Parts: sequence; structure tokens; C-alpha cells
Amino acid sequence: MAAFVLGDGGFEPRLAILYFTEPAKWFVNFLDSLVRKVPIECLARCQHGEGLPYNIMKNRDNIMKIDLTSSRLGAVAIAALMLGTAPAALFAETPADTIVMADAIDDIVSLDPHEAYEFSGLDVVNNVYDGLIELDPTQPGVLQPGLAESWSVADDGMTYTFKMKSGITFAGGNPVTAADAAGSLQRAVKINKTPAFILNQFGWTVENVDTMITADGDTLTIKTDQAYAPTFLYNCLTAGVASIVDMQTVMANDAGGDMGNEWLKSNSAGSGAYVLKSFKANEGYLLEANPTHWR
Repeated sequence: MAAFVLGDGGFEPRLAILYFTEPAKWFVNFLDSLVRKVPIECLARCQHGEGLPYNIMKNRDNIMKIDLTSSRLGAVAIAALMLGTAPAALFAETPADTIVMADAIDDIVSLDPHEAYEFSGLDVVNNVYDGLIELDPTQPGVLQPGLAESWSVADDGMTYTFKMKSGITFAGGNPVTAADAAGSLQRAVKINKTPAFILNQFGWTVENVDTMITADGDTLTIKTDQAYAPTFLYNCLTAGVASIVDMQTVMANDAGGDMGNEWLKSNSAGSGAYVLKSFKANEGYLLEANPTHWR
């Protein structure tokens, strides 16, 4: 069972998908009676030891779907099942600022933004970290400022300059600086995990990245090995692997020269709307609203 618990998310989920095992039979029986009373579509299957399905509705799939906007009780039931509570807890009040979502998150390999490359992992990265440039969610394909307030490319087509926004802090309290931006991009190249190719295609290597990506005051300078269409570079900088991390916090958790990689697999050091409070592989993660988020 996978659980997403998001605080103060500002959105309303309509569908939760659950997969049941035998211990959840009491929950199926509960829903069997509930279906007749409220407008919730329930499709459930309990796998017995011999693999035979138990259906509360005939001719259905092995998926349970609950429209969370139809009944608050649906969300409460999901939370109770995922947390292993007793049936009585189904009637407990879900906090008004909390959203509980169920989904498959078994594809998560790491929550380090410079390593995550799976759908579920990037869902977390996009909520916990910010980039220099971001895609406007209301206008597909349109770029908008992220941690950089402006950017430009020199006449040679190989030198890019980014002016960082001032007054932004990471969730841990450290200020977001051009040095963090440079260090983050350098780190992504140096740890060389799966998504590093997105950045390496601009000629950056472990050997040259410290000279190709530099910071001076509030200005970040990026050089490429040849001229590319500027929009190509800009769009690549919207990828999760280009997320800006709190380098002071990350490097304080370095273990054996891994640049904090092992620590960031289950912790966060970003400036995004949420902070990763806990993560348990194949089971769930907890995100808490970042009270200092700059937006």
C-alpha cells in the first residue's frame, strides 16, 4: 500500500486507488454496506491464500476506486487502512489541512533530486524543490522565472547568465544563492546518476563542470561546449535533475564522498512548497507544507 499525505495542498483529489490483501477483508465488508448508502463506486478484490478473488461486486476488476469528493468518509477510510488502524478509526476526523492519497510508488529509487528519474519520485521532487526556470502550469510550453529572476545568452551562444532572486530561503533557513545554484548543477554532474545525461549533453563533465558553471555574487554563469538553441538549455533546466538544493545542508551530510546522496534519498534540502518529513520505500511518504515558501 502506498500513501501520499500532503498538508495544505490547495487541491482536491477525486480518485484514490487501493489494492487489498486478505487482512483488509473487514474493510471490504464495511464498504459493501457503505456503497448502498452514499454515491461511492467501489470495486474491490481481496486476494486469498490460493489467489482466488473476493468481489463485493460482480464482473469487476481488481481495483477499488473511491471518489473522494463524494464523501469525506472515503478519505478517512483510506487513511485508516493505510495506517493499519482498527475499523473504529474510520470515523476519526481527517484534519482539514491534510490530504491523503493512495497510489503505487514502488518505482521510487531515490528522492535525491539529482538521482530521481521515475514518475513517482519526480512528483516529490517537483513539490519539494525549485529550479532556476520553471514551466508555467497554466500555459503549456511557456517558461517562467523560478529561483532566477532573469536570464540571457551572450552573442557567442555559449555563455548564459542568470540573475538570482533575492530574499528566498531554503526550508532549513539558509538563503538561496548563486553558489547553491552552481553547486547543485555541479553536484548533479559529479554524482552522475541516471538523469545526469540531461545536463551532460551540454559538454559538462566531472573534470570541467567547476569551470563551466560558476557563481559570482547573485549571478550564475553557465557555459556550454558549443552553441545550442537557448530554449533547449532553458527547457532542460526545468527538469528535476536541475533542482537547486541547499548545498550547505547537503554537504554537511556527505558520507564517504557521496555529496549527501545517501542522506537525500530520504530527506530533503529544498526551497519548494513542501518539506519531506518521512519516506518509507514501497509504503509511503509524508510531505509537510513549507511555511517559508517564497511564492
